[in-house]
Amino acid sequence: MIKLFKLTTGETVIARVKEETEGSIYLEKPATIGVVPNNKGDMMITLIPFMLGAKKDASVSLAKSQIVAEVNDAGIDHLVKSQYLQAVTGLVLAGPNVNPDQDLKAMLNKKSN
Repeated sequence: MIKLFKLTTGETVIARVKEETEGSIYLEKPATIGVVPNNKGDMMITLIPFMLGAKKDASVSLAKSQIVAEVNDAGIDHLVKSQYLQAVTGLVLAGPNVNPDQDLKAMLNKKSN
């Protein structure tokens, strides 16, 4: 299951949940969601490895005490989830409304309509 986490540090992390214990959540392929300008000056979402230097297949332990909020798979924005899945699997997802290159401004406009 893929989940989105807001941490006490302010970071937003998306990852596959491998296992959950009383005090920790073990994540596979975690990524921090960042916002950067594109070549037009608009803002767009980018995925940054959560732990630089960790192997791609390493399981990462996240203390539950560091989590402010979390969103389950069904509550994650379709574009964010598609971009994450494309990044971790290398597969380009096809279908209606799938555009991993869509900028943040357009995504926010879609949400407000």
